Amino acid sequence: MFTHVSVGVNVACALSTAGSIACWGYDVYGDRDGVPTSGSFTDVVVGTGTSCALATDGHVQCWGSIATPPSAELFADLGGGGGGTACGLMVSGEVECWGYDENYDGYFTVPSGRFTSVASWGVSACGVRVDGRVDCWGGYNVRGGIDYRYWPALVDVGVPSSVMVGDSVSFQFGTDLLGDGSVVVSDGDLPPGLSLSADGSLSGTASTPGTYRFEVEARSTGLVSDFAWVEMEVIAPAGVTGGQVLHPWDGPLDGALALFYGPGDTFWAPTAAAETDADGLFDGVVLPYGSYTVLLVGPAGSDVVPTVLTGFVVEAPFVGTTPWVMAEGHSLSGTVTGAGGAPVVGATVSVFDRAVSMMPAASVVTEADGSFTVPAVPAGDYQVVVKAPAGSGHATTWAGDTTVRGDATVLTLTGDRSGVDVSMVQAASVTGSVEGPAGAVEGAVVRLFATGSWAPAATAVSGPDGSFAVTELAPGSYRVRIDGPDGSGLAGQWFDGDPSGWGAAVFELAGGDSVAVAVTLTP
Repeated sequence: MFTHVSVGVNVACALSTAGSIACWGYDVYGDRDGVPTSGSFTDVVVGTGTSCALATDGHVQCWGSIATPPSAELFADLGGGGGGTACGLMVSGEVECWGYDENYDGYFTVPSGRFTSVASWGVSACGVRVDGRVDCWGGYNVRGGIDYRYWPALVDVGVPSSVMVGDSVSFQFGTDLLGDGSVVVSDGDLPPGLSLSADGSLSGTASTPGTYRFEVEARSTGLVSDFAWVEMEVIAPAGVTGGQVLHPWDGPLDGALALFYGPGDTFWAPTAAAETDADGLFDGVVLPYGSYTVLLVGPAGSDVVPTVLTGFVVEAPFVGTTPWVMAEGHSLSGTVTGAGGAPVVGATVSVFDRAVSMMPAASVVTEADGSFTVPAVPAGDYQVVVKAPAGSGHATTWAGDTTVRGDATVLTLTGDRSGVDVSMVQAASVTGSVEGPAGAVEGAVVRLFATGSWAPAATAVSGPDGSFAVTELAPGSYRVRIDGPDGSGLAGQWFDGDPSGWGAAVFELAGGDSVAVAVTLTP
């Protein structure tokens, strides 16, 4: 069986699946009978009076009117043979031609450079270079190959590597006698705002910062002649600013922060930040052109409060500022006591803006005498809540001596405020045990729900002996829900076994009350 056949003027040869060669026809120059009888081959070409084959080891062997090529280089492909000459593509990408005269009888000189393929016949040969161009040499009919004077080519790319947002771009890609061709973007993306016309003119106004990479090709009737990859960075124009941060009455602030926020910035990721020195100064802040909100934060322990400045505009290379004065903060102080008026030590006192429910404006911890001072709070309306340390026996209490925020005292702060005293409410507790068919249940989840609410007011998990305890519970009415640990197969239930919870037992707990429950869970 055969895989390839080549036909010449007088002889034909075929390559077998085993790599051997068989030739037949009219033998004039030994191009039939001189076929090699040993070795393994991957290709065979037949010309006029000569035949050549490419061995599996990369060497070329010829028979007939021309001999084996003079080079010892390895070959990757054969380009044909005949009329006394043959050509091959070496592994290096260079082309070698050989024939009946070591000087090729003056017919041609092989061009230097690397090729991807080669073909020859008689005294003519052509090759495709690695850049896609075709070169020919040898016979008068093909010598010189394609006339590149009529093939469009990019001459000197030289496009600017960077432009500023808002800059007008006008650049002409040089082309060598474009003829009927055109210049196009064949891959990648132009920077937004720029366009490329068919005559190679790149123009427009860059609008979006970023790094863009695109391929430009010169084409003629669908045939690509030349191309170039272009990388262009579009830079947002920026200005440099600095300034000074002052205390409301005490001069420069050392260690204050100036945070600059542009559109789309998050609180934790401003566009830029700077810290003031001993003179309250900062400089060298680089900001892209645009409008910013500036947040000033005082140094730790200062009596100023975070100050927001809006409408800071950067639209020139250098932006000067007048000194920025931070807003005055007001102190808020008081004492936290528990049962019998005893001071509560280590309680956490948090100040909430009346309009903010999740994050306190400030928090401090009570001293040994139960006192506290919040040093710097902006003017506004606030509510104060105190959470006692674990095991104190006190429920979380709001100023106004209540456990309900809606009933808490609202403090309007326009200056320093003292006498914000909180008498903590005595807590209630619920304790108990959880058992199953095999005894004590560890990891059961116990939830307490205040009457009228389906959000848990408190949660506990049973220990190895099945016991649990919920302490620091605000006085009120509660239902108890118990669920077995995940994967236990034990069904959850409300304390008295009611499946829905609507009819569950309700415990009315006053400060200091403690109730015990025992629950048995079943599959």
